[in-house]
Formats: sequence, structure tokens, C-alpha cells
Amino acid sequence: MQRAADAAVEDVLGATITVLIDNNLAKPGLGNVWGLSFHVNVHYAGRDDIILFDMGGSPQVFRHNVKALGLDLAETRAVVISHFHTDHYGAFETAMEHISSKDCVTYLPASHAVLEEVITNADGRFIVADISEVVGSGISTTSALGPKSLKEHGLVINTAEKGIILLSGCAHPGVNRLASKAQKIFPDSPFHAVIGGFHIKTREEGIELAQKLAQMDVHFVAPCHCTSEAAKQAFREVFSERYWHIGTGTVLEIR
Repeated sequence: MQRAADAAVEDVLGATITVLIDNNLAKPGLGNVWGLSFHVNVHYAGRDDIILFDMGGSPQVFRHNVKALGLDLAETRAVVISHFHTDHYGAFETAMEHISSKDCVTYLPASHAVLEEVITNADGRFIVADISEVVGSGISTTSALGPKSLKEHGLVINTAEKGIILLSGCAHPGVNRLASKAQKIFPDSPFHAVIGGFHIKTREEGIELAQKLAQMDVHFVAPCHCTSEAAKQAFREVFSERYWHIGTGTVLEIR
């Protein structure tokens, strides 16, 4: 496995993560639909990098929320698609319309003929990230996990002060497995937060997973999207004040 830490030449000073789409609304006036999308602004000394992690399934909601939240995607450095369920990539072509940077790279967890053709026709670039791929200094994909029919990867950001942030789309292979991959990529960093879809339904599943993440010394958790209310409550019980409630419109400042 490639160690993204070895490729880091600039310290990540922090990240601003905006929940662009979730099926739970946190800010009035935004479109709300089943799906997930994070706008990630990674801060370095003197510059920022924009990464789009998933883009939901509704072009209309994506377009509305980008405008309503005042987000600029023009200079997006990378697009990361967690997995090929339409509620995570269905608005891809709409997202591409907002991106003018010719340096933008799309990271796919597996081959996808339709998306690859769309990217190529737009003179874009893509990488099939079956192993962990360096996205930028201190930023990496986890490597693709799961069966051939449903490969999925997460995005890992290693901040200089706080440590590892893991973004998860649905975590079909298991949040703990994605988190374990993140730790192997940045083995000398503390684990600050896991944010995104955890794909669990019951309180019992929530308690079990929460305890596993706590044992991995994950400091904060922010489950959303495909995580049931019963499972979220279980995480609140285990993590207490270290539980972050998020939804469409939430902005997380991590510095």
C-alpha cells in the first residue's frame, strides 16, 4: 500500500467541510434529498485546495445548494466518488459543469464506463483508485474495499494539529475497515474524526461500531445519510459530547 504520508510536502493546517447534500436538513432554504455530498476546503499555508466528495443524485438539488451556500467549485482540485450508487454520483455531470479547472482529477473506486466516457469527453482526467492514491499533500484515498460489484473508498485528510479526518460515503465495507486503512496510511497521526454515512440501522449495530471506533481512539464522530436515528443515538451514548450532529448545510471548521 502506498503511504500518503510519504508524499506530503506541505502541512494541512485544517479543513472546512460543508455538507452540500444529506437526507437530513440542518439549514433552512436548502434542497433536501436522499444522498450525500461534501464540499471540502483543505487549508495550507497561503492557499486552499477544493475537493468534492460525492455529489448526491439530484442535479437540481446539487445546483440549488451550491448557489444557496455560496460555494465556488471552479478551481476544484479533485472529485472523489465513494461508490457507484446513484445517490452519490447521479449529479456528476452537473458537478462537472461547475468545475473549470483543467487540473481536476476524478478518483473512482473501480472502473465505470459511463463516467469514464463523460470525463474523457469533457477533457478531464480520472484515476481508478483501487489502491490508496495521493490526492494532495496530506490527502489520500483509502483504497477500494468490498466485492467487485460494490467497491468503495473513503477520503483521508491528515491535519498537522488535529490528525486524521476520514470521510465516508456509505461505508458498505464497514466504517471500521475504512478507518483501519486510514490509520495505516498515516500511522503516526491521531484519529480526529470520522464523518459520513455509516450504513447501519439498529441501536445494537450502532453500539458495536461506536465501541470499535472508540477503541481505535477516534475522537469525534459525525454519522449521517444512511445511518438510522437509532444507530445515531447509540453513537451519542458512546461518544457523548464528542458526537457531531450534521445535516445539509452544516459547516465543520477543523483547525
